[in-house]
Amino acid sequence: MILVDEEKRKEPGVAEITNYLASIPRLKGLTRIDYNYVQPEIYGSIGAIRQQYLMFYADNYTQSEFVGFCDTDSFFLTHIDREDLFENGKPVVNGKSGNPHKRFNKDPLWHDITHTTFELLGVKEPMKCMAYFPVIVKTIHMRQLREYLEKKFKMPFQDVFRFHVASRRFSQFNIFCAYLFHFHQDEYTWYAHDLSPEWDYSNALEGQVNSSSAYTSEMRVPKPRIATHARYHAPNVLSGGYDYPTVDVLQAGVCFSPPFPKPHDWYPCHFLANDGDYQNEVFEEMHRFEWSDFTTLQRPDNLKHQAYGRHVRFRHCAKDWSDDVVHENMTKIMSMRFEVPDGRVIYTHETGKRMFMLTNGTLRGFPNWDTFVSLGCVGKPTTMLSHRQFKNYPHAPDLDPRDGPLKPDDPTPRCV
Repeated sequence: MILVDEEKRKEPGVAEITNYLASIPRLKGLTRIDYNYVQPEIYGSIGAIRQQYLMFYADNYTQSEFVGFCDTDSFFLTHIDREDLFENGKPVVNGKSGNPHKRFNKDPLWHDITHTTFELLGVKEPMKCMAYFPVIVKTIHMRQLREYLEKKFKMPFQDVFRFHVASRRFSQFNIFCAYLFHFHQDEYTWYAHDLSPEWDYSNALEGQVNSSSAYTSEMRVPKPRIATHARYHAPNVLSGGYDYPTVDVLQAGVCFSPPFPKPHDWYPCHFLANDGDYQNEVFEEMHRFEWSDFTTLQRPDNLKHQAYGRHVRFRHCAKDWSDDVVHENMTKIMSMRFEVPDGRVIYTHETGKRMFMLTNGTLRGFPNWDTFVSLGCVGKPTTMLSHRQFKNYPHAPDLDPRDGPLKPDDPTPRCV
């Protein structure tokens, strides 16, 4: 279902969406458009906050037992298996927790969000749930959450939101997860990926769960994620463009999806072992989200165990997929090729602020700012590589203008 603002009902874009959905035979009868009106004072006339407010009313727009939420800029990484979303009939919650004063957790935004969650619900926030997609909630729990807040604040929910949420920094997903963790924990399957296993909780935020006893060992298992945030792979993807890491991730996702083995003319899948079967390979992107990289916090054998179990579950889906259907839907993205130009400045999430230059097909790091400036790199374009692409390039010692080129007959490296 697509939920559209009532005041935009007659805009051309709505008709375009309706006609597009109607043109796809396999979606016939599965999609619809509904409309909403919210008084501007409730959400401060800010569209993003209106969207978040409406999520609290998701049960009003569907008769389904469950509802799933995704951000506008999310994309699915690979084939989706039922157990990716539900385990033993219970929705999967795939959050993350850790020291709020370490690395990316120390952003004041998320500190404020934790305080908002705590003051709103009156219970401590157990994890950050802007950490996976889709966020699946039982629709009955959406109504019960509103009723809980109405009883706590002795006012209608729209006023609770207006006076205690909309004017503050908040995450609707963190609010959902905290409420469900404390009041409906047994109805969900919980994962809380630990970003700082060495942490003793001594400096936990006010309103943050402050003891490891809140989590079971099963909650610390590295559950793979099936979707991610596009903007953290390539900034221009939101404007309709593609970039190296975005395409690389999508191509790898197709390689890790049935049918197996892959057609030999799909060059991105050549890295697959066992004639494209890949049951012992780990799709590392499923263990990252935004700036968090869980592959560095888990033993490789734990990741492989998860990957193997997942592969066994869906590998035989190949019998239901004809080659024609696969080629029709996948060939476009699998045929995309991007060549990184020599002299381009390179970076990747895994190396933080460290930058590299591609020189004669080899990556060389910048040892300091002076070298970066002396090679004419200030203001030049940069290219972000995915983890897999970065590893596949050969590496050489750091750049030093005094050393000259890698080979006598090569020109001195310069940024382009």
